[in-house]
Amino acid sequence: MYLGDKMKYNLKQNICGIYQIRNKINNKSYIGSSVNISGRFSNHMNRDARKYYWRDFYKDIMYYGQCNFEFIVLEECDKEKLIEREQYYYDLIKPEYNFTRPVKSPLLLKEINDLAHSSERYYKSIENRRRNYNTLYYKKLFSSIQNKRKKPVDIYKDDNFIISCESLSEAARYIENNTDFKGKNKVSKIKAVCDGERQTAYGYIFKYKV
Repeated sequence: MYLGDKMKYNLKQNICGIYQIRNKINNKSYIGSSVNISGRFSNHMNRDARKYYWRDFYKDIMYYGQCNFEFIVLEECDKEKLIEREQYYYDLIKPEYNFTRPVKSPLLLKEINDLAHSSERYYKSIENRRRNYNTLYYKKLFSSIQNKRKKPVDIYKDDNFIISCESLSEAARYIENNTDFKGKNKVSKIKAVCDGERQTAYGYIFKYKV
């Protein structure tokens, strides 16, 4: 049976349809669908392989390497037909790598989710959580969790020690209050210096306190 044109990483852009990814070493397959399958393939091979490394599919991508996986466009179709056609090829090929059946896709549950979110019970649940989170018990609990996550930071200027801060956020406030550097994202830049991803930020050196 003809299953579509075999294509490599240089797929045409914005193809909407069904695809198969086949491991050329053990012949196992993954079946999927997307409104942009070239972009989805890139996600599978890169971002998802790192994010979902515990799944067999992504374990094998990292173990065998991208070069040992073949990408096949099974069928181009309209967005409304994606789940139906993905289910067809899932039943036909019986892919070993798939984590769930296409019929269990969240796309099919959108109407159910919308209905649940519009229900009176849903909003009462939110109100109850907000009420609980404002109690003294939860405030102390969240505070203790946040304190455990804090990492003290030492600030240096021209190799001279300036000050110790209880956290990255406090170091960011020091920069905000004592320099002309204004704006957002100070914490992320300070963290990058502490993590060794950059040498300085705002003219200062930041180090996690030992």
